[in-house]
Amino acid sequence: MVADAASTGPRPGAAAVKTFVSGRTDKKAAPGGGLVGFEDSAGVDVKAGTQKAELPGNIVFEATPEVPKAGETFKVAVFLSNEGAQPIPLKAMTVTTTVDGNRSRGPLPPITATVAPRQRGIVYQTPPQIVWKGSTQSWSMEVQLTTERGETYQNTLTWK
Repeated sequence: MVADAASTGPRPGAAAVKTFVSGRTDKKAAPGGGLVGFEDSAGVDVKAGTQKAELPGNIVFEATPEVPKAGETFKVAVFLSNEGAQPIPLKAMTVTTTVDGNRSRGPLPPITATVAPRQRGIVYQTPPQIVWKGSTQSWSMEVQLTTERGETYQNTLTWK
């Protein structure tokens, strides 16, 4: 059975197969500027609550193929999945790709400007002509999205 074969691990002498693995989306609410209508007074510091915000978005990666081979073209599509009832308007995006320790980072405009409620919007896609190099030892892509409200979503796709 396939499940039995998978549970026994790789065969002796066989190389481990690497695949793309997504992390979890790190979500941060917009930085607050204090509480409206309240001021600090002697001996009393007014602070915002410390409960983590429940933000409705998640960054989702789709890598094709999942197990790249030397000389083969591959692509990565990045989506923001909006699981909430309100649209998520996007302001900025930063994409960082690291291949064998060489880092390439830069701001890019998200492909989709606003992700509708209960929808998934594509925010980035690699160019179609990228070819996987057989000498690649490590590869990762980190995407950070910032909304119009100042919230951030961040996730990483790693080849391991």
